[in-house]
Amino acid sequence: SPSIMDISITSEPEEKKPNVNNVPDYVSSIHTYLRQMEVKCKPKVGYMEKQPDITNNMRAILVDWLVEVGEEYKLQNETLHLAVNYIDRFLSSMSVLRGKLQLVGTAAMLLASKFEEIYPPEVAEFVYITDDTYTKKQVLRMERLILKVLSFDLAVPTINQFLNQYFLHQQTSARVESLAMYLGELSLIDADPYLKYLPSVIAAAAFNLAGYTITGQTW
Repeated sequence: SPSIMDISITSEPEEKKPNVNNVPDYVSSIHTYLRQMEVKCKPKVGYMEKQPDITNNMRAILVDWLVEVGEEYKLQNETLHLAVNYIDRFLSSMSVLRGKLQLVGTAAMLLASKFEEIYPPEVAEFVYITDDTYTKKQVLRMERLILKVLSFDLAVPTINQFLNQYFLHQQTSARVESLAMYLGELSLIDADPYLKYLPSVIAAAAFNLAGYTITGQTW
């Protein structure tokens, strides 16, 4: 008689996914570099006072809309943080009419998606999500203008990046990490007072507050 084969599958313990940010030999050098670059790529504090046609409230509405765009297309958190940085740096140098503010935000999100996402949404998708307020040609023209104003400096340190650095140094729970990320995102909405502070400082404050809220302990 044919022999009976044991085809039962033995379950093996799942391997923990490696953290791509965990590079012990370079952590200190990476952090030093990020601290240097955050100063170089910091938007001007109070730039909105020199804008003739837009306000901080309009900027807050724009950022809130970009959050919805990110959720709609399942974009990374880092993409949102980058887009807001591009917007603030652009508005620090260029005067924008209120009718073009959403165009600036759309082009900034497109740039951030191209930089951060593996599969960024097509330009047509961004045109569609503005209810066809702008054309594909207008979005691409604004994209080129933003690149020129930013001198193609797109790899900028964000609150999100610093939080990931802090999570490596201070092992904590997923609840604390999630709350810290949430607090970091909340700070994107209001230019005043948060543009006064560097991303590393805001990230540290968010991490400390999240830890104290969840565990009662300070960093």
